[in-house]
Amino acid sequence: MSPKVLGAEMIYVNGENVGDPLEDGSLEHPYNTIQEGVNAASVGGTVQVASGTYYENVVINKSLTLKGAGSDITIIDGSGPLKPGVEITGDNVNISRFTIRNSGHGVHLHMCSGTTVSDNTMTSNKYEGIYVQASNDNTICGNIITSNKFEGMYLETSTGNKISGNTIINNGFDGVFLDSSSDSNTVSDNTITSHVNWTGIGLSHSGGNTISNNTLSINYYGIGFYDLSIGNTASGNTISNNELGIELYESGGSTIYHNNFINNTDQVYPSGTNAWDNGVEGNYWIDYNGTDADSDGIGDIPYEIDVTNKDNHPLMNPYDKTNPIADAGPDQLVVNGTTVTFDGSGSTDNLDVVNYGIVNYTWTFTDNTTQVLTDVKANYTFYNIGNFSVTLNVSDYSGNWDTDEMWVNVT
Repeated sequence: MSPKVLGAEMIYVNGENVGDPLEDGSLEHPYNTIQEGVNAASVGGTVQVASGTYYENVVINKSLTLKGAGSDITIIDGSGPLKPGVEITGDNVNISRFTIRNSGHGVHLHMCSGTTVSDNTMTSNKYEGIYVQASNDNTICGNIITSNKFEGMYLETSTGNKISGNTIINNGFDGVFLDSSSDSNTVSDNTITSHVNWTGIGLSHSGGNTISNNTLSINYYGIGFYDLSIGNTASGNTISNNELGIELYESGGSTIYHNNFINNTDQVYPSGTNAWDNGVEGNYWIDYNGTDADSDGIGDIPYEIDVTNKDNHPLMNPYDKTNPIADAGPDQLVVNGTTVTFDGSGSTDNLDVVNYGIVNYTWTFTDNTTQVLTDVKANYTFYNIGNFSVTLNVSDYSGNWDTDEMWVNVT
């Protein structure tokens, strides 16, 4: 039967609705393939996909929202062909809450703008997890991109895109790679790790990009500026446990400051002249041996990189302006006289490096008296009946802090 267009109403898809002669995209009679739902949706409409595994390759050529029931339970499986799991050629598309696997590219943005790809998992694809081709001003955020055979994310001739809050792990080549005049993009607040033979974030022939507040670890290169990638900014990144922190190959004119270089085998391989501070503050280098006589937090002598590159204002401590997140655990119901173990290990810090993240846990108990215990785990015995608050305060190496309160009902 031909699809019925429902205007701006919600279109429903459920792969279990097989053999329904009344199939029309309604909640009662949903389509059983995603492509049917996309074809039926009008511009600006929404396609809501029920949980299940959909063995298809989806093409979206108009503005719409495609939403799964959750990335762990709504799966687009390309079953091995070289086509993308989802190909987007229309502007202003939103796609979220899917796992996209076993395709060519997981998601391919081709000559589109205003699109948002969020809260998905791209895994086990033949090429990139996400391929952005000649596409501008898109947002890619909050995705998990792992175990794809090429790059986690590859941008080609694409500008003005925002790539943030993604977790990118163990892909075959680079974590994120910007190529062929992919200019003026922002890559921020991502966690990129375990690209052991490649680069966490790489740029080739691309300029004016901002690389900020990323966590880059266990890659071969943390960041790489290659082949005349000029005028980029790298700031606020934690670059740790890589073979090489930053490589600059035939690339100059970039500004690199407020980064933390921790436990890399080598910190920098420079080529060309770049600025390693913002005129006031530079980077934190774990192997800096200078002193700070006036205790202003900035080393008294430069950190020498090579003859033409030096950090004039090296930081004495890691750069970190982000508060940790305290997690005291869930509320509890306990019996009077019982010893309870409280666990703060769910607390997190953006500087997730041993000895540089959360360094202090303080528990405060208020069952008629106030007592303080310090450790990630605390054992405490309640001897009074009632409802009592327990507060956890955590602080990190740089002095940033956060608190979380939970309640204990003692019977």
